[in-house]
Amino acid sequence: MADNNRTGTLSLVLGAIVAVVVVVFILAGGSKTTVEGDKDLPPVADPAKPSDTR
Repeated sequence: MADNNRTGTLSLVLGAIVAVVVVVFILAGGSKTTVEGDKDLPPVADPAKPSDTR
């Protein structure tokens, strides 16, 4: 029975740490990427051209 109390406390501490990290991530703006134009996008393979993989 003594181990149950320690496990609950550990879970609360880890949950609080995760919650703080999530709040900081959201307040910091998250992971935003602004696309200004086509130059910012990665290249896309053209299906009309045959691939040159050998």
